[in-house]
Amino acid sequence: MIEAVEEPTLELLTASRCAIDGEVLWTSQPYLIGKTYWVVILYYSERFSEVLTGYHYRDKNFKPHIPYSEWAKEESHPRYNSHDGTYMGLPKGLVKLYQKHNYIIDKCARKEKEIVLEELSKYEARLF
Repeated sequence: MIEAVEEPTLELLTASRCAIDGEVLWTSQPYLIGKTYWVVILYYSERFSEVLTGYHYRDKNFKPHIPYSEWAKEESHPRYNSHDGTYMGLPKGLVKLYQKHNYIIDKCARKEKEIVLEELSKYEARLF
């Protein structure tokens, strides 16, 4: 039986315990890899003054002490390894999630917020 997944909301991601340092501008639909749901996000970093990407995951088996409704950053994943130059210890299936949204990620990453908001409006218009 497939478990229903709550859609990630911008508020939910921003309120994550492993909070990002800025405003979430866009988030993908949840993508199931194994037993873990993943989303890719675009967020405006106050520290770097540009839009960055990040992955958040949710798996009740990894973090039983954190409510299942919360999404956590990839760095808090138990298999995360910053010394692994290929996949950083994360699932290889994240490549598929990236490829699914690479158009908008490549257009928006490392750009100024105003340019990204304009690109996102064009991207959303193309989807509908």
